[in-house]
Amino acid sequence: AANFCRPKPIPTPTAPPTAALTQATVTPARAAATASASITPEALCNIHEGMSRDEIRDHLARLYRRHNRAASSLEDGLRQEAERMLEAVVQCREKFLGVPADSKEG
Repeated sequence: AANFCRPKPIPTPTAPPTAALTQATVTPARAAATASASITPEALCNIHEGMSRDEIRDHLARLYRRHNRAASSLEDGLRQEAERMLEAVVQCREKFLGVPADSKEG
């Protein structure tokens, strides 16, 4: 007698390793939200070796525009994250571009 009515077991999907998932979804902004003192401004801004001065300048300008808008948010967490990122952008501008914090360049 055949068991035609018996359903086949459904295989359970395997979840990806948590560390790999975490690494793949961490953005500089999210990293800033949970940043400890050990995370450098370069890491927060995703500045890496091999970037040209122009690439760094353009990247920092985009980050500044994005987080400057968020700095006026009514949401406290978003505003604090934006302020941390803006501070990191300023530090990277000073380090890589030699632009003083009060300069309008970039």
